Amino acid sequence: MVYFSIAFEGDKNVEEYIKLASLADELGFYSFQIYEHIPFKPAFPISFLISRYTKRIKIGAVTIPVFLYRPIQLARYLSLLHEITNGREIIGISRGAYYEFINEPVRRSINDVINFLKDLDDNLKKISKLEAKTIEIYVGTSGPLLAKRAASLEMVSGIVVDMLWNPDYAKKMKEILISFSKNRKIQLVARPFTFIDENPDIAKYKMLDILRSYIKELVGNSPMLASVKVKYEDLCDLKIIEEKILPNFTATGKIEEVLEHTAKMTEAGVDHICYGHPLSREPIKTIKLIKDKIMSYFNPY
Repeated sequence: MVYFSIAFEGDKNVEEYIKLASLADELGFYSFQIYEHIPFKPAFPISFLISRYTKRIKIGAVTIPVFLYRPIQLARYLSLLHEITNGREIIGISRGAYYEFINEPVRRSINDVINFLKDLDDNLKKISKLEAKTIEIYVGTSGPLLAKRAASLEMVSGIVVDMLWNPDYAKKMKEILISFSKNRKIQLVARPFTFIDENPDIAKYKMLDILRSYIKELVGNSPMLASVKVKYEDLCDLKIIEEKILPNFTATGKIEEVLEHTAKMTEAGVDHICYGHPLSREPIKTIKLIKDKIMSYFNPY
């Protein structure tokens, strides 16, 4: 079975989140994720709010920069989200982007992420008697080193890779999870930025504009760049973004094109597709389209 989710930026008004989450819940999406990008609205208050308007869908902040909260703070928020969602909470932890907004040195190494996860588990047990392994916890990374270490932790449910839309790289990540997960199931979650439109030229134009704003922060010097023969310095080159980044890092185009590439990603070993920011010009319409054309194709019953 393939899981399907959607993720939204913290740039919408409250009413939009309620409408989007309620519809995704009604249509059977697996989760409704909020990016925790520091320049935008915080993900936890949004998650608390929409939890009251949904019944089945998992909800949470994915992914949270490791330097943004202390483990005890995050444990408290998670405990509340667990209570008000009746156990539908999800969360993601990553090294994180936008750290320059903090205006002070931050700790965001691989070791910092691993130690944070262990401390989070300890704090959850102390304040709520929850165990981290009972919560759906993802680690966000496109790097093999963090993926290996995170996959070996029993409390980690999945590895979420932002901007993953390259089947060859997905295969490599899946092989890592199989090798280091100690014979337990761990999800490989592909979370590409997404723009679906009946007019592929409009989709392409809109996504290129988005990539110019986001790509350096979110991809950084990821090994995913080398996999398509791109250097970090090349991310200022619009031609390279158009020819290399857009097709390998984003789900852009008509719904039929996105369906075809989704199939390639699942064949490469991806367990969970989360279509991300901004989805389209009309997200409500596109959520219904994803349900009718993609989810129904993979999970007809």
